[in-house]
Amino acid sequence: MSLSSRRTVWYAVLTVLVVAVGALGFWAYSIYQSIEQRKELESVTQLAGVTVAEKPSALAWSADGSYIAAGTARWDLNQEGYAGPGKIFIVDVARQSVSATLDTVGGVNSLAFSPDGKWLAVTSVHSPLDESELVVFAVPEFKAKFTAKGKFTYQVLKDKHRSWFFDLAWAPDGKSLYALDSPLIYNQQAAIRR
Repeated sequence: MSLSSRRTVWYAVLTVLVVAVGALGFWAYSIYQSIEQRKELESVTQLAGVTVAEKPSALAWSADGSYIAAGTARWDLNQEGYAGPGKIFIVDVARQSVSATLDTVGGVNSLAFSPDGKWLAVTSVHSPLDESELVVFAVPEFKAKFTAKGKFTYQVLKDKHRSWFFDLAWAPDGKSLYALDSPLIYNQQAAIRR
């Protein structure tokens, strides 16, 4: 074998070796990244270990990461056909424990912390055909500061009912709250209330 042939073989072997070592390094790095991502996910899900007294139906996390609000919906109807009062469990993230429990008129539909972290808005309803209530709590005291009822009244058979607040959204500056206020009847008027 001539010298030039040996050089060509040597360069080919060296190229294959460099590619193999690079691929092995990339594979090892990707495994390392996967392990780090799993560790990160495990640390993020540590709050799953915080237990609350009832099954949550809605969650909201404050913008600063200090609190998680877990609201309950109680559709286990009592003898009169109405759901019992709902609850909101305020989880202190740093302590990983429930720091406050708030009462609502019924099952919690939606929760939303304001972007500035000063308010927690909650909608709840006492029964599937009863009126909905919107309450805004001051944070961090978690005291009720504002209450609103559904705007519309509609008739189902002989009974009059009020509309539900279906969802909430805060303005980016945290100074305005908007609620979707709608009857449960198909093709009926709905409104976005400020």
